Amino acid sequence: MAPQLLWIGLGNMGRGMCLNLVQKGSLGKPHLIYNRTQKRCDEFVTQVGSANAKTCTSLKEGVGSSDIIFSCLSSDSAVENIYESMVKEGDVRGKLFVECSTISPELVDKIAKLMIDHGAEFHAPYTYLKMAMEKSPGDQVDVSAIYGAVRKANGLEFENTP
Repeated sequence: MAPQLLWIGLGNMGRGMCLNLVQKGSLGKPHLIYNRTQKRCDEFVTQVGSANAKTCTSLKEGVGSSDIIFSCLSSDSAVENIYESMVKEGDVRGKLFVECSTISPELVDKIAKLMIDHGAEFHAPYTYLKMAMEKSPGDQVDVSAIYGAVRKANGLEFENTP
């Protein structure tokens, strides 16, 4: 059975990334979504249909119902607040968190420690990729860590087209 996905953050980047998952994934169940502004969730569900997306009214509800949690938020402080809230409000053990926001490497390290200390897995592929590119410009980047983030996604199939 496919894992349950949750997307947190429906801003300009998050909305497009979530839409891509919904449109190209064979989820077999509605993709859960959460945003601080309820209107964004309502608009997204209207766009993709209630068979493809379902709004969570709280982080606790969304995280508690999900196996893999993606987030794409606007700032370091927003990301830090969301992760601290998720840990305080519920059990994150055994869940995979994929952070898609553009955040500082220091915050990535802090959140990774927080989540791992609470029994979760944490990946921030975009920050890790950016750090690798800055360290060795022009070199080939080892993407195995990035692809490792999807190992829990057994049963999900995605169409590999733009």
